[in-house]
Amino acid sequence: MEFNLNIENKNKLINYEKKIFDELFLKKGFPNKKDEDWKFTDLDRIIKINFDKLTNFTEKKNFKTQFRLKFDHYSVYTLNGYLVDYFEDFPFNLNRCESSQISHKSISKTNKNSMQTLNSMLTDRGYSIKISKKMDKPIVIYNFFNKDLNDKMINSFNFINIENTETTIIEYNFDDSNTSHLKNTYQNIFIKNGTLNYYFINDRKTQSYNYSNNLSKLNNAELKYYILSSGIKFRKDDNEIYLNGSKSNCEIYSASYLKKDEHQEIKTVINHEDPNCKSHQKIKKILGDNSRGIFQGKIFVNERAQKTNAYQLSNALILNDAAEFNAKPELEIYADDVKCSHGSSSGNLDKDAIYYLMARGIEKGDAIQLLVKGFLSEIIETIKLNYLKEVVEEHIEKSTLYEN
Repeated sequence: MEFNLNIENKNKLINYEKKIFDELFLKKGFPNKKDEDWKFTDLDRIIKINFDKLTNFTEKKNFKTQFRLKFDHYSVYTLNGYLVDYFEDFPFNLNRCESSQISHKSISKTNKNSMQTLNSMLTDRGYSIKISKKMDKPIVIYNFFNKDLNDKMINSFNFINIENTETTIIEYNFDDSNTSHLKNTYQNIFIKNGTLNYYFINDRKTQSYNYSNNLSKLNNAELKYYILSSGIKFRKDDNEIYLNGSKSNCEIYSASYLKKDEHQEIKTVINHEDPNCKSHQKIKKILGDNSRGIFQGKIFVNERAQKTNAYQLSNALILNDAAEFNAKPELEIYADDVKCSHGSSSGNLDKDAIYYLMARGIEKGDAIQLLVKGFLSEIIETIKLNYLKEVVEEHIEKSTLYEN
């Protein structure tokens, strides 16, 4: 597999940290299963199998669309990771992240994540959102991807800062490319004395390969993060979250239905740094055909983080003998007055339940769809906003259609 950098980025390597970049990425290459964090997802092998070559994508252009979800919201649009010109007046600060504005200081000899190194060196797009006032409606970030991305790699960097307010952000993925390409996204979220409700929703089936690296730091703050990623060929979510202050709370929910050869992994590391913080994780996956789902979750409790309350659970419903689910739950606890638990389970559809529904006149496909929707409904019911629950229910409805 051939990997090309464009001339601009080659010059950037020379002008900045070429030696470190050589050590951390060019010699190591893409992550593989020798790395403990990637033991279930050999990205190096996946890329070599699915790409003849891979070229860094640098094109930037604007576009216009009339597409909007059917509830009142602020609309932010990106095309291939590039923040396009916007025409709304926003009560928050929104800016492009250009290559000249993105610091390369994150390239460090101590960095073990070669994908982050690659992003830090090559990223030339993304956005920065800063919110410090009460919002009267949510923000929807529409991520559009066009048809010119075959064998391309998009590196983007996003920054979200929330302070003294509550905000809902919906990242809505709309991939129209239908080609094999790699997205490498690095996102920093900082919340202080506030609350962020964050939703990632994939709209349609896509042949893209996605790596999302999210670093979140909370200070007396709350984060609710939903991952609804059905239909993506390959996706790995790396989430590292730090809970500081005595009132920080993090909740992570995911519902996905994987089909054919789709491969999706969620990895979380939640660091309880101070006393009285809470974390709650619930991951549900339905695996059909020869798909593969993975959950790696680690709860770390610092010795000063007394009164920690942490919960983690992953469940998989396996519809086919060729499907596979891997789980690696971990607890690393250095405080003695805590309440922490983790668990994982997988199983098959209840055949008796299918026969019961069929005996009452329901077709087999419809019976299976009812059961898988019921399996995911526990996640949907945690969504408090009715207009958003309707969007998610429609997403689940499309993704759970049974195919013989």
